[in-house]
Amino acid sequence: MNDQSNPETHSDDHTDSDPWESEMTSEFDRRVRDLHEAPLTLEHVKGKAITIQRKRRAAVAGGILAAAAVLVPVAVVAADTTGNGRASEVPAATSSPTAGPTTPAPTPTPTDPATDPATGPATGPAYLEGSTFHRADGTVSTLPRDDYLDAAVLGADEVAAYRTEEGDGFVDLVEGGQATTTYAVRSSMVTAPDGATVAFVTTDDELLFVNGTNGESSFGTVDPDVTVSAIVGNGDCSSEAGCHPFLEHNDFSAGDAYEINYEGPETAPAPGALRVNDADGFLVSVITSVTDSSTCGGLYDREGAGRWVFETCDYQVHEISPGGDLTIGLPSYFDGLGPLSFAILDAEGQPVAEKSLDRGVVAQVGWLDETHAVATVYEDGAWKIVSLGVDGEEEVLVEGAAGDETTAPYRLTGLG
Repeated sequence: MNDQSNPETHSDDHTDSDPWESEMTSEFDRRVRDLHEAPLTLEHVKGKAITIQRKRRAAVAGGILAAAAVLVPVAVVAADTTGNGRASEVPAATSSPTAGPTTPAPTPTPTDPATDPATGPATGPAYLEGSTFHRADGTVSTLPRDDYLDAAVLGADEVAAYRTEEGDGFVDLVEGGQATTTYAVRSSMVTAPDGATVAFVTTDDELLFVNGTNGESSFGTVDPDVTVSAIVGNGDCSSEAGCHPFLEHNDFSAGDAYEINYEGPETAPAPGALRVNDADGFLVSVITSVTDSSTCGGLYDREGAGRWVFETCDYQVHEISPGGDLTIGLPSYFDGLGPLSFAILDAEGQPVAEKSLDRGVVAQVGWLDETHAVATVYEDGAWKIVSLGVDGEEEVLVEGAAGDETTAPYRLTGLG
């Protein structure tokens, strides 16, 4: 952590009781009203309509992951803390996708994963341990391999799981413990806030959304040098709110991050954003600049005219809490294997609780519930999964055996 001062902050609290309904009301209404001012006309958007492909296609193997782990000279950006395979990945390059969304249709209200009868109430962290997938509801699934890096529950007996093999990436759709469909991908899998929708870019440069209810939906092809970094929506790509991607350049110098919506194919998710670390409803946590000694960014509210909730150079702002009023911050500067601490930040970007290690590493961070962050950490010679409450109380949720600090036996899932 450096001693740089915070940029001007805003203390307005953000509340969003139903991001899906809100996405289809105020934001959509605003965008339709302003459509005549957008770079694309409605007819142009219709001409580039996405296609719904409910029949899944097995992708051929091959291709190389576009985003390689790269160290920024001194500062380290996002060191594999979100569980979505974007660790140390510095984005890759250029223009916008050639397809946009179709004319919106009403978006079904997504089922809350916390009350979904298929998954039951959330009781703990969702994580991978070898071939065992520990779901948030306490149930366990056995996957066909022990090298998956991320997973998401698409349905009662359907899981999407991401892995790498000899530099290539793959997303397997698993049912009954067996892989039924495999996609060769050049980007890691990201998960929507509903926990039941994933997106990735294939080696054919196709941006796909996969959801247990809506199946596979193609968002068209994207430039070979961009990567999907976050999504919101329930996977119903017949409406804008159902499939809303945020993309970034694999090389920050190639341009800013962008989202695809009715205001055009390259709308900025936040002023000057280079990367979207997390998105939930209208909120996005972003990186806006990287230097040799710090990383700056903040939390931005995209609703209406848009506003910064807060900006900071004291922390890298990552996962947004389920309630939207808290975020997880990592040190602005760190090197080596990863950060030695993480903090819960309030609506002004100030820490309300923090966990620090004397030695070890914080590998991944996420949210257990609205008031408890969760992290995989290597501490005192062993890996474990811990929670940190807004009251500062720490709890060990999963205790691990002694091991190598470079190889975590646990992988938090569905964090981005």
